[in-house]
Amino acid sequence: MKKILLLLLLSFIAKPDYTSFGFGVGTSGDVDTIAIGYEQVDSKFRFVTAGGRSEVFDVSFGVYSAGLDYAFGNFNEGSLYAGLTYSRVAIGDVAESDTLLGVGYGKLSGEGLDYNLEVDSEGDVSTNITQWTEDGLGIGVGVVFTEYDEAITLSLQYQF
Repeated sequence: MKKILLLLLLSFIAKPDYTSFGFGVGTSGDVDTIAIGYEQVDSKFRFVTAGGRSEVFDVSFGVYSAGLDYAFGNFNEGSLYAGLTYSRVAIGDVAESDTLLGVGYGKLSGEGLDYNLEVDSEGDVSTNITQWTEDGLGIGVGVVFTEYDEAITLSLQYQF
């Protein structure tokens, strides 16, 4: 069922403006995370998915997420958007998942400076900035403010 849902989400973007594959690291208090991700963006939709590994003290666990955003205007020029994000954390045989709604404003063109600011249904605020080079390399930094902590992320993406 999950594979069918993933294929349906991917089919929203038949001919994306850009597709990228990335690598990121993040830290939030004592939790360190390393992840890989995939993103497709066109003027109306953004699909993003990521998977990674987090560690806190001596405990290691898997983290996974997938999201779909819809722009009310045009992502290439900057637009208000709404989206849905599914995330899952797994430690051994125990897993916890969550689905959040989000609203934000972002410019996602894959050229020059891209930016994003979002508030989700739990009240968490996230923002990130990515500078794209002419060779399709994106260097990004992000910050997430939650009720109890904040997280800082650094990412490196490549368009293909």
